[in-house]
Amino acid sequence: FGVDWIPLASVADAREELASLSETLVFSDIFEIGEIKGDLSGCVDETFTPIQANGVPECLKLTTETEQTKKLAAFFETRRYCAMMGGTHEFTKWEGLNFDKEGKKWYTALSAVQGGMVENSI
Repeated sequence: FGVDWIPLASVADAREELASLSETLVFSDIFEIGEIKGDLSGCVDETFTPIQANGVPECLKLTTETEQTKKLAAFFETRRYCAMMGGTHEFTKWEGLNFDKEGKKWYTALSAVQGGMVENSI
Protein backbone atom coordinates (compact mmCIF):
# COMPACT_ATOMS: atom_id res chain seq x y z
CA PHE A 1 0.00 0.00 0.00
CA GLY A 2 1.06 3.59 -0.36
CA VAL A 3 0.75 6.67 1.79
CA ASP A 4 0.14 10.12 0.34
CA TRP A 5 0.37 13.45 2.15
CA ILE A 6 -2.68 15.71 1.84
CA PRO A 7 -1.69 19.32 2.55
CA LEU A 8 -4.44 21.09 4.48
CA ALA A 9 -2.95 24.49 5.38
CA SER A 10 0.12 26.24 6.74
CA VAL A 11 0.17 27.97 10.10
CA ALA A 12 3.11 30.18 9.12
CA ASP A 13 0.93 32.78 7.45
CA ALA A 14 -2.15 32.40 9.66
CA ARG A 15 -0.94 32.33 13.27
CA GLU A 16 -2.19 35.77 14.35
CA GLU A 17 -5.46 35.45 12.46
CA LEU A 18 -6.18 32.04 14.00
CA ALA A 19 -5.33 33.22 17.50
CA SER A 20 -7.69 36.19 17.22
CA LEU A 21 -10.57 34.01 16.01
CA SER A 22 -10.16 31.18 18.52
CA GLU A 23 -12.46 32.78 21.12
CA THR A 24 -15.36 33.72 18.83
CA LEU A 25 -15.40 31.16 16.02
CA VAL A 26 -18.33 28.73 15.84
CA PHE A 27 -18.82 25.59 13.74
CA SER A 28 -21.30 27.29 11.39
CA ASP A 29 -18.64 29.89 10.49
CA ILE A 30 -16.73 27.08 8.78
CA PHE A 31 -19.22 24.40 7.70
CA GLU A 32 -22.74 23.98 6.44
CA ILE A 33 -24.47 20.75 7.47
CA GLY A 34 -26.46 18.77 4.91
CA GLU A 35 -28.88 15.88 5.15
CA ILE A 36 -27.79 12.22 5.05
CA LYS A 37 -29.71 9.85 2.75
CA GLY A 38 -32.00 7.47 4.61
CA ASP A 39 -29.88 4.45 3.62
CA LEU A 40 -26.69 6.27 4.79
CA SER A 41 -25.21 5.96 1.28
CA GLY A 42 -24.32 9.62 0.95
CA CYS A 43 -25.74 13.13 1.07
CA VAL A 44 -29.12 14.16 -0.28
CA ASP A 45 -27.51 17.28 -1.80
CA GLU A 46 -24.46 16.13 -3.74
CA THR A 47 -22.66 19.45 -3.18
CA PHE A 48 -22.00 18.18 0.36
CA THR A 49 -19.30 15.65 1.26
CA PRO A 50 -20.26 12.59 3.33
CA ILE A 51 -17.90 11.83 6.23
CA GLN A 52 -17.83 9.98 9.56
CA ALA A 53 -17.29 12.20 12.59
CA ASN A 54 -16.75 10.31 15.82
CA GLY A 55 -18.64 7.35 14.36
CA VAL A 56 -21.59 9.47 13.22
CA PRO A 57 -22.26 10.10 9.51
CA GLU A 58 -22.36 13.77 8.51
CA CYS A 59 -22.72 15.74 5.30
CA LEU A 60 -20.57 18.86 5.26
CA LYS A 61 -19.35 21.59 2.96
CA LEU A 62 -17.33 24.71 3.59
CA THR A 63 -19.40 27.89 3.99
CA THR A 64 -17.17 29.45 1.31
CA GLU A 65 -14.31 28.08 -0.79
CA THR A 66 -11.94 30.84 0.30
CA GLU A 67 -8.41 30.23 1.56
CA GLN A 68 -9.42 31.73 4.91
CA THR A 69 -12.26 29.23 5.39
CA LYS A 70 -9.96 26.37 4.37
CA LYS A 71 -7.41 27.47 6.99
CA LEU A 72 -10.10 27.73 9.65
CA ALA A 73 -11.31 24.22 8.80
CA ALA A 74 -7.76 22.84 8.80
CA PHE A 75 -6.90 24.22 12.23
CA PHE A 76 -10.18 24.21 14.15
CA GLU A 77 -11.86 21.10 12.66
CA THR A 78 -8.84 19.14 11.44
CA ARG A 79 -10.35 15.65 11.49
CA ARG A 80 -13.52 16.65 9.68
CA TYR A 81 -11.66 18.68 7.07
CA CYS A 82 -9.15 15.88 6.59
CA ALA A 83 -12.03 13.45 5.95
CA MET A 84 -13.56 15.87 3.44
CA MET A 85 -10.25 16.05 1.59
CA GLY A 86 -10.06 12.25 1.34
CA GLY A 87 -7.75 11.57 4.28
CA THR A 88 -8.16 8.87 6.87
CA HIS A 89 -9.37 10.04 10.25
CA GLU A 90 -9.74 6.77 12.09
CA PHE A 91 -6.39 7.09 13.84
CA THR A 92 -7.19 9.08 16.96
CA LYS A 93 -4.31 8.14 19.27
CA TRP A 94 -1.13 8.07 17.20
CA GLU A 95 1.45 7.76 19.95
CA GLY A 96 4.79 7.97 18.24
CA LEU A 97 7.11 7.34 15.36
CA ASN A 98 10.60 5.83 15.37
CA PHE A 99 13.16 5.04 12.68
CA ASP A 100 15.63 2.16 12.77
CA LYS A 101 18.66 3.38 10.78
CA GLU A 102 20.29 -0.04 10.55
CA GLY A 103 17.15 -1.87 9.47
CA LYS A 104 15.90 1.13 7.46
CA LYS A 105 12.38 0.72 8.83
CA TRP A 106 9.83 3.06 10.37
CA TYR A 107 7.83 1.98 13.43
CA THR A 108 4.74 3.61 14.85
CA ALA A 109 2.17 2.89 17.55
CA LEU A 110 -1.57 3.46 17.57
CA SER A 111 -3.49 3.02 20.80
CA ALA A 112 -6.95 3.70 19.31
CA VAL A 113 -8.45 3.17 15.87
CA GLN A 114 -12.10 4.11 15.41
CA GLY A 115 -14.63 3.42 12.68
CA GLY A 116 -12.54 1.23 10.42
CA MET A 117 -12.01 2.07 6.79
CA VAL A 118 -14.87 0.24 5.10
CA GLU A 119 -15.18 0.52 1.33
CA ASN A 120 -18.11 2.65 0.14
CA SER A 121 -19.18 3.72 3.60
CA ILE A 122 -19.41 7.23 4.97
